[in-house]
Amino acid sequence: MQARHFHLLFVFIFIVSFAQRAGAVEDGVYEIQYELLHASNDSVSIANDYFEKPAIWIVEGDEQYVQLTLNHSEWTKQLQAPVGGEYVDVTVIEEDRENDLRTIQFPLEQSIGEPVEMKMHVLIETMTPVYDHRYTVRLQFDEQSAKRVEQQEAYAVSAETKSTQPLWRKPLLVTGSLLIAGALFIGIAFARKKTKRIKEE
Repeated sequence: MQARHFHLLFVFIFIVSFAQRAGAVEDGVYEIQYELLHASNDSVSIANDYFEKPAIWIVEGDEQYVQLTLNHSEWTKQLQAPVGGEYVDVTVIEEDRENDLRTIQFPLEQSIGEPVEMKMHVLIETMTPVYDHRYTVRLQFDEQSAKRVEQQEAYAVSAETKSTQPLWRKPLLVTGSLLIAGALFIGIAFARKKTKRIKEE
């Protein structure tokens, strides 16, 4: 009986370890395609045209960050991302006023495959009437398009952004491990119950 329990424990540890390795992403800098979608449906938002493609995705251990470049950046007066349960202003890491470009960065506290809800304030004073709107968009990354950048040293996480220190993998791995453990123990209990019933018969 002890040998059987040891075998089951070994199988459980192997499954959890495999799940952790499968869910891991190698540290580094990646280019990744994305779209900005409407808050309530999957149609592409007009704000999608205000962002250059691809985005930059930086993975450092248990932390990940996203860099986006805005064109017509003068129109975007505010851009906020979810950090620590609230919306905070993104960090501007580079600005090219001559070409009206702005590169921003924010920590990503969830899986790259999940849509990121962001808040925007767009003000276009040259339009008649003046376009002045605040709205929510969803940033949807194409995880399959992620491509490792050759010149890794060209990208760095700003100290201001990094101060949030988001953790994203550990909660996912813990949740996955608990689900696997639960399924395993339910299976063991079911097998024991079935064996007991056969013996009684």
